[in-house]
Amino acid sequence: LLLCAVDTGLIPRMKFLHKEMQFSLEELREVYRKNPKLLLYSVDENLREKIIFFFILQLNMEPKHVRKLLLSYPQVMDYNLENHLVPIAHYLMTELEFSSIELRSILLKFPRLFTHSLIKI
Repeated sequence: LLLCAVDTGLIPRMKFLHKEMQFSLEELREVYRKNPKLLLYSVDENLREKIIFFFILQLNMEPKHVRKLLLSYPQVMDYNLENHLVPIAHYLMTELEFSSIELRSILLKFPRLFTHSLIKI
């Protein structure tokens, strides 16, 4: 964290969550307190890719749903998108035939669902 550039690293990350995802400053404090690694993630290669393209576009979450998910379990952002999050979501939506809306509801109630290995599910 001490090696992060403020202007090119920390500020863009905070602006993305605050302005684009509508996190309040208090919510940002809570999320970063629970998972300080979020301050190190690239906006374009990690945060935006997971939040916008996966949670919002693929799972049909609204920003308020993403906020709720990250406030309850911000460590979900630590998982690899292509090797972990997408395969689990794909399995739940194809094999178990959950709709994206149903999967969203399940994730909001049980955010640690993504902590499990696909083999164990």
